[in-house]
Amino acid sequence: IESTCDMALSILRQALRDALTDLYNRRFFNEQMKKAVANVLRHEGRTMSLVMVDIDWFKKVNDIYGHQAGDKVLRELAEVLKNAVRKEDTAARYGGEEFTIILPGTEIERAGEVAERIRKTVEETRIALDGDKIIKVTVSLGMSMFVNEDLTSYRNEKEVERLIARADKALYDAKNAGRNR
Repeated sequence: IESTCDMALSILRQALRDALTDLYNRRFFNEQMKKAVANVLRHEGRTMSLVMVDIDWFKKVNDIYGHQAGDKVLRELAEVLKNAVRKEDTAARYGGEEFTIILPGTEIERAGEVAERIRKTVEETRIALDGDKIIKVTVSLGMSMFVNEDLTSYRNEKEVERLIARADKALYDAKNAGRNR
């Protein structure tokens, strides 16, 4: 029985986690976003924020140093994110070199503090590759916040899409403004 339970837990973990970074995967992120928005919708005045993180010039890392180096960069960023979030937050790999953080009960100012701490930590991180090569990367981040001001005016699916779209737009605004911001 124990080995069957262990196997079931392993399969569940594989279904919810990104194999490379061990962060939650996009499927789990999507479910958590629906739950987080639904939670906000249940209580007027409740908030949540979303942070999107993208590695600047990631394609160059793969082109110059190889895909194994790119994988190491992704794993290093995942560790930064794991250390930056609270137990109730959800850090996930959204796709490629893009990551997300769901911050329940968090206003945009606090989300900005979390994002800046992540940005600065990544900027200061030195990633050792095989031999004596050390590389540095930076990230750009975008944020959005959802506040339930009127219990009757929102629909869960639409709000999830809007929240992601606003954070994604803010992320690309940061990239267009010079990256590492």
